[in-house]
Amino acid sequence: GRATSYAVYRFDGLTLPGRCGFADAAHLVGTTRGTSYVDTSAVSGARYTYYVTALDRLWNESPPSPPRPVAH
Repeated sequence: GRATSYAVYRFDGLTLPGRCGFADAAHLVGTTRGTSYVDTSAVSGARYTYYVTALDRLWNESPPSPPRPVAH
C-alpha cells in the first residue's frame, strides 16, 4: 500500500537494534505525515542512530530504513 505516515525510531549511539528493537515502544520517538521530523527530545551532544518505517492507512508497517547516525 501507499505510505500515509512514517514512524521514527531512535537508538543510542551507533547501536544496531536487536530483533525486538522496533517492537520496544521506548525507541519510537514520533510519527509524522510529512517527509521531515525534528527530534525535540534529543540531548545536545548525544549521538543517536535513527530508522524510519512507512505506515499505510491501516497502520501496516514497512521494514525499517537503513540506519542514519546523527550527532546532536
